[in-house]
Amino acid sequence: MRITVACQLGSKTVGFTCCHFAGQSQVFTPGRNGITTVNVRLPLVSEVDGVNGLITQDYLAISVLAPGVPIPANEIGNPGNLSNPGAGGFFPHIRPGESRVDLSGLGGLQLLIRAEVTPICVGGAGAAGTAAGRAGTAGHAVTAAGGRCAPLFGTGSGNRRGGSVRIPLVCNVTITCSGRLVLQDRRSPNAAIVSAKRRTYAAGKFKVGAGQKGSAKFKLTRPGKALLRRQRRATVWANATFGKGSGKVVTSQKLKIRR
Repeated sequence: MRITVACQLGSKTVGFTCCHFAGQSQVFTPGRNGITTVNVRLPLVSEVDGVNGLITQDYLAISVLAPGVPIPANEIGNPGNLSNPGAGGFFPHIRPGESRVDLSGLGGLQLLIRAEVTPICVGGAGAAGTAAGRAGTAGHAVTAAGGRCAPLFGTGSGNRRGGSVRIPLVCNVTITCSGRLVLQDRRSPNAAIVSAKRRTYAAGKFKVGAGQKGSAKFKLTRPGKALLRRQRRATVWANATFGKGSGKVVTSQKLKIRR
């Protein structure tokens, strides 16, 4: 089976249509009577375009590709009770490029699927934001929920390699993450720049593809080399700047580096 993204499009005036193919995972076979974990990177959109009235809502679905494959579901019974969980199904399953309207209700059946969702930024706003979320068109990162919604740094620590430190990076936006990164002793509220007010340990440029993971090397300064001579592990502030002008985004967070 696969995990499939099914997109529902609608508006406030003419209703909605469902469903349109919007992505799929690799093929996997779940085990019976157990939990199967599948690592995926599937972009999802949930958006209301206040200008054009377009509503975009993505759903995660399960596509069964062969007979006899156990379906992770719970049969609740009493399918006519609308207060109970329910599901819908297509036969055959939705394939790439398809738009389907032959949805059949599966009352009294609850799919047992749970997903961990990482919020991302999208390029532009409104309808353009939806397009950027799908295709990665040009735009700039924006704020959400009172902060930056695009963590740049991976879960690992930075490792010294000669006169540089290699840092794991992740680009959780729908456009390429490129800019400048400076490791310093304090947060930089304005930009990733070398300043006499902050001690700089390493600096350099980075570039990671949209929705991708990677790493980059940053040249250690004299204070950075001295820091790692004194300490096997150290916590620094990673100050990064994306973009230019009105599209500039500055993000700062603590990062561990080690020798």
